[in-house]
Order: sequence, then structure tokens, then C-alpha cells
Amino acid sequence: MGLSCGACRPGGRCRSRGPCARRPAHDNRPAEDICYDAEAAIGNLIPACTALIASGRYHDSDLSGIYSIRGAAYRDIGDLKQAMADFDEMVRICPTAGAFETRAALWEQQGEHDRAIADYTRTIAAWPEWSPPYEDRGEIYLAQGDPARAVEDFTQAIRYGHPLLVNYRYIRRAVAYSEAGRYDDALLDVEHVLEEEPEDALAWEVRGQIKAARGNRDAAIADFRTALYYERGRDASLAGLKKLGAAP
Repeated sequence: MGLSCGACRPGGRCRSRGPCARRPAHDNRPAEDICYDAEAAIGNLIPACTALIASGRYHDSDLSGIYSIRGAAYRDIGDLKQAMADFDEMVRICPTAGAFETRAALWEQQGEHDRAIADYTRTIAAWPEWSPPYEDRGEIYLAQGDPARAVEDFTQAIRYGHPLLVNYRYIRRAVAYSEAGRYDDALLDVEHVLEEEPEDALAWEVRGQIKAARGNRDAAIADFRTALYYERGRDASLAGLKKLGAAP
């Protein structure tokens, strides 16, 4: 029987227990070895973790971690109700930044955006210099039509983010600036990315969208075509050209 291997979150980042299990279906190892094995078959991992919980031998962060592992396994097989129950226990036992962030991601996966925002906010309060929750919360604010708050969160994500991730966050902040009508700021962010990565198709595409929003048709068409030059078949660039009555 096939296993469902970790679902991706909105925005493309994956929150998975790990690779698909390759362990044999029958696993005679101790429950602790199975529960902590990222490659254990979920059909073995869930009862193993359940046995550890029922044993009463684990407390505090150790017990919270077991609930986290089992909750992730339930999430990966689509049992989101049981996954949330386990994540609730994880948070109750050990309310750390990581625990709040894990639960926030599941709230987001279920479309419970206000609850996701609340948990991302708790994550930030517990670890203000950890950048991912700013980005995740910013994406929700942007989707909810609150670009001003999205700009604030993307700014913090840029401030604390890893250098390899910063350019994408500049692009997302540019989108938020554009949604807020701050086109000059939006263009500055996109051009910052293009200075470093002149072949970034997404940056050209977003710049085309910004210029289209400002009514600069010819410049928008040129940017959409440049995006397609670097990455053929981009749906948003093709849609932008079609809306402007231009051929690819």
C-alpha cells in the first residue's frame, strides 16, 4: 500500500516528515528506534510513537517531540484532525517557537488563516530573529488583501533571512508594495534583484506587472517578453501579455 509523502505548504515550501519510507513493512526494532526514524514506514511509526506516549516514560520536551513526530505522520497520511490533536499536545507540553510554527503551518494547510496568523505571531514573539514565520504570515496578509502588513513582515523576513532566500523575499515585498499602490518602492525592490540576478524570470515578470499597473503598456510588454525569454511558458507572463493585447 502506497504512502503519502509530506504535503507542500502554500508558497511552495514543504513541511514533510522526510522521504518516503523504505524500511520493510515488518519492523521488529524497539519502538523508540522506529518512532525516531525518519524513514520508518508510517504504518509502523504511528503505533511505535503511540506506545512511547502510553508508556509514561517520556516527559516535557521529549514527550512533546514524540507528539510532533506522530502528528507529522498523521498529517502526511491526510488525517489532519488527529495531526492537529497531536500538535495541540505538543504545544501544550512545550510551547516553543518551533511548536507554534509547526501548528501554524497545519492551520494554514487547513485554510484556518486567522489561527495560522495567531500561531505565527506566537512563533515570532518566542524567536524574533527567525525569519520564516514573518514570510509565512506576510503571505497570508497579502492573500487577505492587507499589503501594508505584508510589507512589514517581508521587511523583517529580509532583515533576518538567509542571503540565498533574500531575493525572493524582495520580490514578494515588491508585490505587496504594488498591491498597496507604492509602485516606486516596488520597482526598487525588483531592480535590486535584477542587479544581482539579471536572468531571474520571476523578477522580470513582477516588474512587468508593476509597470502594467502603472499604465506603462510598452514597458510591461517588454518585461513580460523578457521573462518568457529566460523561462518559456510562464503562465502569468503569458496572461499579462494577453491582457495587454500583445503577442508573446
